[in-house]
Amino acid sequence: MNRALSEARHLVGRFVGWAFEATAAPPPGLVPGRDTGPRSADGRPVVLVLLFGADTPAVTATAHDLSRAAGRGGPRPLLVLDEPHFAAARRAGVAADHVLSRAVWAARHPGLSWE
Repeated sequence: MNRALSEARHLVGRFVGWAFEATAAPPPGLVPGRDTGPRSADGRPVVLVLLFGADTPAVTATAHDLSRAAGRGGPRPLLVLDEPHFAAARRAGVAADHVLSRAVWAARHPGLSWE
């Protein structure tokens, strides 16, 4: 992918994030909670769990803990991973999303900050 396209995608992503923040609107699929942040469609809070650099056993253990907590009425978890451990999360019944690791980001987008 060429640098101009990479930079354009980066700017679009930043704008979309800014738009949600500026309008105080949650991303699609979430409804705003009172003072507790975004909530799932069933009214339960959503918690993001960042597991950057985690190995498969750590993702498995965390996903099972989150699944048990959600089963007892806790918040809906979303694991955010920078390694491809989706199967471990799926087996526990936990949703997962992916971001590029720092190393992959640096290789694909030289000069753009990972943060």
